[in-house]
Amino acid sequence: MSLKEFALAVAQALKEKNIDVVLTGGAVVSIYSENKYQSKDLDFLSVTDHQTIKKAMHDLGFKNLGKDFW
Repeated sequence: MSLKEFALAVAQALKEKNIDVVLTGGAVVSIYSENKYQSKDLDFLSVTDHQTIKKAMHDLGFKNLGKDFW
C-alpha cells in the first residue's frame, strides 16, 4: 500500500466515524512530488477533540504515545 493509499484509508475510516481530517506536512509533499521527498508519517489536522480521535484510532487498531499513533 502506498503512502497515498494509506492516508486515504485512514482518512476514510475516520470519516466513517464522523471525524473530518486534512492531510498536511511531509506526506503531502511526498504525494505531490511523486516521492522525490520521502515522508514516513502522516500528519492530519482536525477540529475534533483529541479524546474522540484517540478512541477512533484505538478502534482502528492504532496505539498512541502522546499525540502520536502507531
